Amino acid sequence: LAFSEGSSDADISWDMPALATSHSGKAATLRQHSERMREHSLAQRGLNQMARAFDMLETIREPVRRGGLAVVVQSVYFNLLSLMVILSNTIYITLWADYELASPGVSVEPEQALEWAFSAFYCLELAAKLAVHRFYFFLNEDWCWNTFDFLLVLLVLLENCISAFSSVDPTGSVNIMFIRVLRLFKLARVLRIMRTFRFFRELRLMTECVVGSMMNAVWCVALLFIVKYIFALLIAQAIVGHWFDQGGTEGPGAAMILQFYPSVSGIMVTLLQSTTSGLDWADAFHALAPTGVVLQVLFIAFILVFTVSIWNIVTSVFVEKALKLAQPDLDAIVMEQLSQEKSMFKSLVDFFSSIQGSEEVDDEEEISPAAFKQKVDDPKFRCYLSAHGIDVKNVKTFFSMLSTGSEGVEIKRLAHACVRMKGFATSLDLQSLGFESKLMHQKQMQILKRMNQQMKQNELAIQKMIEESSLQRV
Repeated sequence: LAFSEGSSDADISWDMPALATSHSGKAATLRQHSERMREHSLAQRGLNQMARAFDMLETIREPVRRGGLAVVVQSVYFNLLSLMVILSNTIYITLWADYELASPGVSVEPEQALEWAFSAFYCLELAAKLAVHRFYFFLNEDWCWNTFDFLLVLLVLLENCISAFSSVDPTGSVNIMFIRVLRLFKLARVLRIMRTFRFFRELRLMTECVVGSMMNAVWCVALLFIVKYIFALLIAQAIVGHWFDQGGTEGPGAAMILQFYPSVSGIMVTLLQSTTSGLDWADAFHALAPTGVVLQVLFIAFILVFTVSIWNIVTSVFVEKALKLAQPDLDAIVMEQLSQEKSMFKSLVDFFSSIQGSEEVDDEEEISPAAFKQKVDDPKFRCYLSAHGIDVKNVKTFFSMLSTGSEGVEIKRLAHACVRMKGFATSLDLQSLGFESKLMHQKQMQILKRMNQQMKQNELAIQKMIEESSLQRV
């Protein structure tokens, strides 16, 4: 945030320095894992090589793209056109799926002209982006989505080629060969819908949170499996003892026990259903009544541990990971801060200009100290400044700091000073003030030394003049 007097439309220049944004912190994480694996030299060497590769990737910065094609590809209208085509393709996929469901047992082929039209647009879009970004298409900030688009276009082209080749085969042998492959490629039709996520910030953020928490999901599933497996073994051993006491699987309630607890895997399924509303856990609980109170208490303990502890732990892990992924990056924070300060500057300029009674603010329009003091004494205006973190206690001193010899102060300069005074003084401000005081002290000492030397020279010159005048008199 800098004040410049040479600007035409405003005296404030809002500059954002180039931020060194790294793609990820994977290099540091790999080095930490490498330090822990000192005993395994081969694994440590591999992790170090991967860390160097990530360091090299993080240092790559895409240059600013200029030219007609770059302007078109990076424009809002191009993204809007791509979004409309994707939504149209989504509607077409939905209508085609409904038509297939309405015709059971009948092979329904999609309209090849529309399929090739959508595929041609996706190819042209990908080719235009590759022509603009070139190799940086796979290394810039959106490399994940760009790679996903690239693979998706390849899948769509392969699907269309297989469909066209199988439809022109007169013998029908190709249909049998490629029928399963074609069904797999049809999943790419559904994946096209995911391309719309990148155009909506909130939807894209949620998608990234889901993808980023996949590893946490794996470990959470492993935890759930281990807990259910332990309780299933305990219940299975108790039921085996019950069958041994009964002399077989005959007796009252045996059918219910065999229904809910047939094997270890079956017991795990029953426990899973009991904790995920797959069935009423009361039914599984009453089925254990013939075995005695011990198993029923164990089942209730499982329900309480799972509901009170395990589920909350799993939820907290996902929430913590989602909060970390949802944090805005440094660019977003800086842009938001600059936008707030610029908006506040414009509102202060409009407010100060209303005091002068002018609708438009000239570059040299000033406000007098009396008018500003009168407005600062207004409680509403002081509350407005306090709400924005601005506290002007001594109006005269504040005005004296901004004035450049004239009686008044430019309105834009005053608004800029108010924005600079927002918030409390930080340690950097105190260090800057101490450094400036030290520089002023050094300059003053240099001036005093020069004055002392000059005075000594003047004293010597005066003594010399006195001696010469006394000699002349003699």
